[in-house]
Amino acid sequence: MNTISGIWRTGAEKRQAGLSAQEQESTFKYERLKTDAGTSYIRLLKLEDGSRGSVIRCRLFDADLDASTPPRYEAVSYSWRKDVLRGYLNDAAAKLFPDRFPMYAKEGEAYNPKLILCNGKVLHVQRNLYYFLVRLRAKQRGLPLWIDAICIEQDENDEEAKKEKYRQLAMMGRIYGSAQTVLVWLGESSNITSMPSFPKSLRKIEEVQIEYEGFRSEYDIVKVRNKAPAFAILPRLEGTTVESLARLLNRDYFQRAWVVQELVLARQLVFFVGGMEIPSAQLLNAIQLISACGLIHTPLTDPALIGGGGFRAMTHMLQAQQDHQNGRTWPFDDFLFLCRDRLASKPEDKILSLLGLVDPGTNRSLIQETLALGLPLDKLYTIVTKFIAGQYGWSYVLSLAAVGAAEGQDLPSWVPDFRDPLYPKPFWFYGCTHFKAASTVAGNFSVDEGSRFNLVAPFTRCLVLSASYIDEVAQVGESHAELRPKQCKYADGHFLDLIAKLENRYSHTDEPTIDAVMKTLTADVFGRDNKIPMAKLQHAFIVWLETTISNLQFSRAKTKPGKAIFSRAASKRNAALIHDCGTINGTRVKPREALAAFLTAHDSDALSLRSRVKNYPRNAGVRGAELAESAEAEAKLLNQFEANAGVANFWKHIEQQVGGVGWAIDQMHQHRRLFRTRQHNFIGLASRNVRPGDVVCLVAGTDTPFVFRRTGNSAGVTGGLSHGGNPSQVRLVGSAYLHGAMQGELVQSGNVDFVDLLVL
Repeated sequence: MNTISGIWRTGAEKRQAGLSAQEQESTFKYERLKTDAGTSYIRLLKLEDGSRGSVIRCRLFDADLDASTPPRYEAVSYSWRKDVLRGYLNDAAAKLFPDRFPMYAKEGEAYNPKLILCNGKVLHVQRNLYYFLVRLRAKQRGLPLWIDAICIEQDENDEEAKKEKYRQLAMMGRIYGSAQTVLVWLGESSNITSMPSFPKSLRKIEEVQIEYEGFRSEYDIVKVRNKAPAFAILPRLEGTTVESLARLLNRDYFQRAWVVQELVLARQLVFFVGGMEIPSAQLLNAIQLISACGLIHTPLTDPALIGGGGFRAMTHMLQAQQDHQNGRTWPFDDFLFLCRDRLASKPEDKILSLLGLVDPGTNRSLIQETLALGLPLDKLYTIVTKFIAGQYGWSYVLSLAAVGAAEGQDLPSWVPDFRDPLYPKPFWFYGCTHFKAASTVAGNFSVDEGSRFNLVAPFTRCLVLSASYIDEVAQVGESHAELRPKQCKYADGHFLDLIAKLENRYSHTDEPTIDAVMKTLTADVFGRDNKIPMAKLQHAFIVWLETTISNLQFSRAKTKPGKAIFSRAASKRNAALIHDCGTINGTRVKPREALAAFLTAHDSDALSLRSRVKNYPRNAGVRGAELAESAEAEAKLLNQFEANAGVANFWKHIEQQVGGVGWAIDQMHQHRRLFRTRQHNFIGLASRNVRPGDVVCLVAGTDTPFVFRRTGNSAGVTGGLSHGGNPSQVRLVGSAYLHGAMQGELVQSGNVDFVDLLVL
């Protein structure tokens, strides 16, 4: 039974739809498509004319893409299953918290499936699609349609249907590429408050020519710093326009994995919002604008408003679509990287949704292997990982490890978990392309299925590489989430305690430790071109440090995280989950004592740290409260910007923040935390799930050091990598910045010993 058509509604609904008694009792059933050699059959849908409000009637028929006269049709791209779930969640949110989610109050039952007639028989479709069918019937575009939810049988319980579905999935790229036009349905315009003026605003945005920047360099901090900000147009737009645009781009459609190939392979694109058609060029400029706004944090670009930012990849998809039309194809991994942060209802869809973008001539084996029916997920992801390694090398593959890789139980840690967003982003994503920690040493990588080393379940497949032990993690600092303004008051100050335990002068690079900390938190990205004077970087870092320290709560709040109930205490309950630094280190520190130790170790006449922060413990939380209210202050400025002559100064101030030290720390530190090593007192930056006891190693043939967690035969062992003459077994935590080791210093010193390491 079709998973959509199988959702039965009441007989009253059928009678209200004006169906005959025979139609009410009917249920649409699929017939198998022909699979004759030399044919490529698909199903197409033809909408029948009908008056407004009448039941949607359509005819489903088979068509051969290999016919001498190929069929002419249009393909529909939209969001379906995710919208059903989101609709119910929004409805629940509106009922439970009407003051916080008024925008969802009218959605109500809008996501229950709707009835249509297909070949005269009852079929139920998701409402988001139903509304588009109503719009399309009114527009009378004429050509048949290809719609995945209807033209592909979705029954997962019928083996024949599943086989047919996989054959159709293999053709998806061709299906969208052969369509005359891809019609993109973004949904109704119900929550776009500025809809009457929206087209005019889009045309105004189009006047600003925004230069395209590839996704591998758009967050390059050095480039961003030197690039004119695209958000300069914001003062010319009404606040409601920006909000409506952000809401539109935050819709589920822009988060879907399947969207990538649907858009890239399209000959022509038309976007629909309610009854409005949006040319792709206008939407591209709008996306680039909001993407640029995503570089900053103001009330108009609140991350809560623009969500996870899946729309940002749309800029690159539309560029890839233009390149595809001009005969320039993108590598498969480019799409895989863009798809990493997107949503899919099934984990295998993160791969299957992109196969239409693989060149079948050169990569046919990849398509055949990944489309094998019933292929286990770990095998599927391993096949793709080995394919990427063959194209880009293992150094690149290992940089794709996300938070939680070492804790996963169903995948090898060296296999990227494509199910999860890639957090933290690799250092190269932010422009750190100048590292060469062990790239001068010949790498030696091989995948073993467990036959050589007698591995036991669940990890019987390992990556064998050559590594050199550097040191063991002794202590970690707060994560980026723990030091955000609204959360910092719950922090203990472990990062200050960590820095205090480093000597005043960092021996590995013979420089003040404060400078070493600044370079670590920014991954020394400004050292790539050395165009910014060190004094300017130092000043900016001291300002960041002062602001962060000011947000620490030197007198403990009476209400502890997790104790309060409902709205205002939600952040405290959240804090109980976020603030785990004390648990990780196995000890608690007192902010006042940590600050005193920090100042004693690192203050100087040149820095004047004590004079900058001396009042904070005395006036506990006052400065933090001021900063917490800064968003409200910005909001007041923005509310007055149309009449306020000082708005230019406000936006100039915002522009100056982008690409600076504080901004760079905000990017690099996301989903990461500082750490200090035990024996050699290195300072580094690694994934936020780094733990004391993890080992930091150089890996031959790679640009950065990596953090590993001992497991198997090396669990509980301290120091070194060998275990009774056998290679140590570890899990990959992720890549790391280790100050004093990024330019090959340790390799050049000769104090390295590379041995085999088994990464499970």
